[in-house]
Amino acid sequence: MKLLFKKTLSITLIVLMLFISTGLSDLKHVLADSVSSENLIVNPGFENTTSNTGVADGWGKHGTGVFNIVGYPISGGSKAQKISVNNQPYNEISAVKQTVRVEPGRSYTFSGRFFIEKISNAKVQLYADFYQGNTIVDSKVFDLPSEASIQYLTLGGNGIVPDTSSVVIYALIRSTSNGGSGDVIIDNLVFKYTNDSNLIGNADFENVKNDQSTSNDWDYVSLSSNSSINTVAYPVMSGTKAQKISASSLSVNGSVGVLQKLKIDGGKRFHISGSLFIEAISNAKAQIYIDFMNSTNYIDASIIEYDQLSNGGYITLSNIGRIPDNATYAVIYVLLRGTKAGGSGTIYADSLNFQYTDDSNQFSNGNFESQGSSTIGNGWLPSYGLDTHSFQIKTEEYGNSVQYINASNIRANEYVGVSQILKVSPNESYTIGGRLKVESINNAKIQLYADFFSAQGAYLDANVVEHSNTTYGGYITISNTGKVPSNAVYTRVYALIRATQNNGSASIYIDDMNFSYDTNLLSNGDFEINNFGTEIPHNWTIHKQLELAGGVFLVKDNPVDRAVNNSYSSNGRLAMQSLLDGDKSFSILFKYDRNGNLTNRIMAATKDDGSRIRQGHKSLKVYAADLQNNNYVGISQNIRVFPNKSFSVESYFDVNMLYRSKIQMYIDFYAQNGSVISSNIKETAEVNGKYVVLANNGTVPSTAVTATVYFLLRSTGDQGAGMFHLDSVNFKYN
Repeated sequence: MKLLFKKTLSITLIVLMLFISTGLSDLKHVLADSVSSENLIVNPGFENTTSNTGVADGWGKHGTGVFNIVGYPISGGSKAQKISVNNQPYNEISAVKQTVRVEPGRSYTFSGRFFIEKISNAKVQLYADFYQGNTIVDSKVFDLPSEASIQYLTLGGNGIVPDTSSVVIYALIRSTSNGGSGDVIIDNLVFKYTNDSNLIGNADFENVKNDQSTSNDWDYVSLSSNSSINTVAYPVMSGTKAQKISASSLSVNGSVGVLQKLKIDGGKRFHISGSLFIEAISNAKAQIYIDFMNSTNYIDASIIEYDQLSNGGYITLSNIGRIPDNATYAVIYVLLRGTKAGGSGTIYADSLNFQYTDDSNQFSNGNFESQGSSTIGNGWLPSYGLDTHSFQIKTEEYGNSVQYINASNIRANEYVGVSQILKVSPNESYTIGGRLKVESINNAKIQLYADFFSAQGAYLDANVVEHSNTTYGGYITISNTGKVPSNAVYTRVYALIRATQNNGSASIYIDDMNFSYDTNLLSNGDFEINNFGTEIPHNWTIHKQLELAGGVFLVKDNPVDRAVNNSYSSNGRLAMQSLLDGDKSFSILFKYDRNGNLTNRIMAATKDDGSRIRQGHKSLKVYAADLQNNNYVGISQNIRVFPNKSFSVESYFDVNMLYRSKIQMYIDFYAQNGSVISSNIKETAEVNGKYVVLANNGTVPSTAVTATVYFLLRSTGDQGAGMFHLDSVNFKYN
């Protein structure tokens, strides 16, 4: 696909400017508009100060502390809020606060910037109390250690609004013993609806200080007379601004750049990424660098670097890892670092991201939840030619954002789509994938396309997956595996509509684009990702009749609940009672007549070693009672398959109980017209009480285009029942 990459720079720049300025139409019959990303807090930077109360407009105060508006140090704008306390009693607080109206069930991010000048017998907190009427329903609390910070820190996280109508937001000092004292300065508080779990403040560099040249929430690194750091309007990756870093005469290992310090949770897995445009570089390299530390010591680092020109566009640098257990802070840098004396260069940074995740995806914003505009997800570039097209971010059933593309009048072999350039590791096995819904298509095909390039921009290889039909109203996982060429440095991955003849057209939705160093063709095969606000596994379809007693949901690696667990049918009758407690593991099934009278109790043997998770932090639990003969409960996923390829499916089941039922790993293969060709089934009726592998091998039929992979509890007689946990499912080509 070398031709795609050689679109001229001038066309690319025109495309970028068009997408910054153009609003696109609403798709009313399926989806709502994308969620607002506006900050719900009034006067979040404490800039408006018309009263003489010591607190900024829109804010109240609580406690006996001294409140002042200050002009230094600030994290943005020209003012910040200071709170000073002295001899404050144990557990008392001094705070600024504000009440905000909220909508139940919405995903949100909540954060602020804090500068702790001094503190003793106290701690700093960012606090949210959620109210329904006058009753507190839930609270969200983030703490900073009891120590001076020397610089601003970003404190915050994410959550789901509970069933409430308002939230009271506090930024405060709380005494941890009598005589608490301290001085803290607060700036740039944020409470906004978003599914984006990024912990970095002003990660897109869109908000600038009053001089309009430096970015809010970021600090300088080793700024000298031979360097400059400023915010620019061009070239940008997302939004309308980016961070420019230039330097000359760098010493060996000397560096210039920006940094932000975050409060973090030790032991969690993380993903770090950012988009860099390397315009010029000599005897130097660009780095996205993390120092993990606690209050006294450096602990470890995560480093991603690139020492070549990015060939006229932004490239994504990303890394996945685990935060050290004893780390409390992450200092995130974007740097230009000298490798020899006289190092120099000019780089632009945009779309930085640091988040907790167990996902192995290397893409920046592969799920399109971060949005710099209503048209294109952050980190993604549009591609189109002389056609009619529209791009838009839409919101689906569970509130997740997806990339929508509608295009027509596409000339033969031309295309419309989105892409991302990603630094890769040579010789590594990888999977590229995406979740696509094809609403309509004519004279065209859908392609998931990866081009691999050398450091000099020479085309090396491609990996292509195509689909030519609608997906019948649902999503399909389109993926393939491969090995990164030995001399490849980066790849450009596209999801696109390509015309097979003139007047090509299609309407598609794109979600969960993935590039990971594994070989699993299934999306979310470890069940680590849930749909927002639910314990339903993301990208899996649930199969369960509403009237049945039972469920399909994710469970976490919390201590096992040893209490009696009851399952009820839709009419409220007790259907199954389970006690999983070592040598007292059993289940009781309840049978009723048509009038609802209890007629029988059946005791079923249960095995359980207490394990719930095979790997990661989540697994899938499936259980049901009173299944009629041959009915089933479970999950499935649709995938694009390649004819005649040898495949293997591997999954790990922890089967706790079966009564007149069995476990099935079931695959249906479909032709292009949607008709079933054949099925591949592996099943077991063994109750083992621990994770064991269930595997199957086969060959994709020669006329197959798609397949549906099921993991099921199926009844073998009336009043069937069962319970199992599922983890680590994998579909791969041999």
